Amino acid sequence: MLASNKSITALSIANNALIPIKELAMGFSQNSTITILDLTDNCFANYATDMFTSFLEMDSIQHLIIDEPLINPNHHYFTKSKSLIKYYLLDSTCGVPLFFGC
Repeated sequence: MLASNKSITALSIANNALIPIKELAMGFSQNSTITILDLTDNCFANYATDMFTSFLEMDSIQHLIIDEPLINPNHHYFTKSKSLIKYYLLDSTCGVPLFFGC
């Protein structure tokens, strides 16, 4: 669905307790229209590398909202992305911004 939908520009999948699956990463890697993405309060922490790598495939995300368990500022996505303007690191316990990167 993500791969074929060309009208989504802002997507929030926050607060769903999702775990990453291959199809989700593939959808992100094939969608070139999402420019704002909120991933907060999901279970992606152990798979952050896969998620960030999939974002580089189309490299369209300009604003990325993530929470502490997901942050991996050493991942090459944060230095190689040409579209990322800013990422927002939220405190997952209260939703308060801790940091604005890029």
